[in-house]
Amino acid sequence: MTTDYDRIGGGAAVGTVVEEFYRRLTADDEVSHYFKDVSLPVLKRHQALMITSILGGPDRYDGRALDEAHAPLNISHADYDRVGSHLMACLVDAGVPRDIRDRVGTALGQARASIVTLQS
Repeated sequence: MTTDYDRIGGGAAVGTVVEEFYRRLTADDEVSHYFKDVSLPVLKRHQALMITSILGGPDRYDGRALDEAHAPLNISHADYDRVGSHLMACLVDAGVPRDIRDRVGTALGQARASIVTLQS
């Protein structure tokens, strides 16, 4: 059975999406502050592993639990939505089919409670 990961082109495609995703995030004045004092190479690696897992590729994610990693950041619903919209736009721009984007969107919805801590 072909996975979503295989359908979009595997690791190379995920890597391209992740690179563009962080380019957009670090250029966005509304959310770039979250990425000022972090190791972007480490963050990109974790993001690529997480997206790979979501898409049915090899599950090698070895980062902290989402709630543990994000709790100190005080992320609001608005910022979560903004970051998610950047990811979805990157997927559209990379030509990822709609059915796969919908499944990524579902995963984003499921992760919200583990990431958003600021109820504003």
